[in-house]
Amino acid sequence: MKSLIAFVRKEWWHVLRDRRTLIIIFAMPIVLMILFGYAITNEVKNITLSVYDPETSELSRSIVNGLTSSGYIIEVDPLRSMSDLDQSFRKGLHMALLFPNNFDRDFTRGSNPLIQLVLDGSDMNSSQSLVGYTRSVISTTLSSLHPASSSTALFRMESRMLYNPSLKSAFMFVPSLLALIMLIVSAMMSAISIAREKEGGSLRLLLVTPMRPITIIVGKAVPYLVMAVINSMVIILMSNLIFDMPINGSYALLSLLSLLFIVMALALGILIGLSSPSQEIAVMVSILSLFLPTTLLSGFIFPIENMPLPLQALAQLTPARWFISALRSVLIRGSGVDVIWQELLVLTMMTLLFIRLSINKFKNMV
Repeated sequence: MKSLIAFVRKEWWHVLRDRRTLIIIFAMPIVLMILFGYAITNEVKNITLSVYDPETSELSRSIVNGLTSSGYIIEVDPLRSMSDLDQSFRKGLHMALLFPNNFDRDFTRGSNPLIQLVLDGSDMNSSQSLVGYTRSVISTTLSSLHPASSSTALFRMESRMLYNPSLKSAFMFVPSLLALIMLIVSAMMSAISIAREKEGGSLRLLLVTPMRPITIIVGKAVPYLVMAVINSMVIILMSNLIFDMPINGSYALLSLLSLLFIVMALALGILIGLSSPSQEIAVMVSILSLFLPTTLLSGFIFPIENMPLPLQALAQLTPARWFISALRSVLIRGSGVDVIWQELLVLTMMTLLFIRLSINKFKNMV
């Protein structure tokens, strides 16, 4: 019994002296609880609404005020003509409410005027929730004006989903899965490879060769770059042939965006590998810094605008958040550089930063 107590005491001290183990044991559950508790939500928030109202009647304004009074829906610049509808959605509009001519007069006469609701079908979950919420608000608003009438007979509402009329879930998940797979192939595998060579000592042998650090880093990255490019092409082709995923944007822009993200992921993976003392640590760091943020904070499953402000700020540091946003715009909405220039700029800056840090880390190993 004494030997058991002595052995347990020794193990306790061994665990308490290992800071990495303590961080994993105590910090990870707290981080996961915060991320899952706040990121996983079905609430619809920060939805942008644009209104097309030829007459701007008092009745239509009452409906719009009812929608925006909760604070979850934010009214932006109105649509001046129907020709502005598609371009507004390409730039990130969530929903549009279209009132017909003589809406006030038709409602007063009991003609059941038709209200059209247009939504971005690429965000399937939010769009479905918004249809029911909008119908309920309009019905409540109009019923308050004519309490004696049946709410179902006061108006008609027609909803239309742009870019994904059949509400296929693949339109939402394929771009996110592409980002996740490219991160695993590029960043995680390159991080493990670098950490393995570093742990085995073979990486130090390269430091005494006449090759420049950038040459060694590029040489290490090229095989994973080729594999990631092949994987991305296969995924996009499968999504198009099997799931009817559209490719509405430019193929050249899609290729540039994917290549930029792959290079960024490789640079990040090499930096993680150079900073990790072992393969196990490289795997753990990769999961914490790549897999979890990509799953929870990139808009993969849960909209970023629904999260609390601290998590929204943290999401801006997640590379996949910018890639998924740009990829959905190019693939589904057919957007061009004029729409996704911000995502391209951020990914470029991240790529240059990770390459610079990787070179500095490699030089410091000499």
